[in-house]
Amino acid sequence: MPATAYLRVVQNYNVPVQSTRTAGPYSLTYDVTDKKVIARLAAMISALPVAPDQNIAVPCTSSMGPAYELDFRDSKNAPDTADAAIVCFGVDVTVGSHLEPTRTMGPMGDTHFLSEVEALLDPFMPKAG
Repeated sequence: MPATAYLRVVQNYNVPVQSTRTAGPYSLTYDVTDKKVIARLAAMISALPVAPDQNIAVPCTSSMGPAYELDFRDSKNAPDTADAAIVCFGVDVTVGSHLEPTRTMGPMGDTHFLSEVEALLDPFMPKAG
């Protein structure tokens, strides 16, 4: 997973929206330009082991949201260098046009991994108000 200068984040939710009490899904899109944060996310994803079963078909429950789509780019308008889709069963990684094997959050645990991702991205999330 290459560390780039720019990261587009799409945070997908499948849970009820508290303010409207309507069911999701909805998404939040924002950008990250902090190279240290981008490098840390790239390193975390690269360190994940390949899932032993590449035919994973685990349904995602609403309690697993948000899932993240991370688009690594060299600049805002550049094409994606790599993409990581963080879903409840693992992380799907595409580098260039090559889909890599799915990675598992197994040893770290999905809750711990998602918490670390959320903590890194939280300062960049648009705040309601």
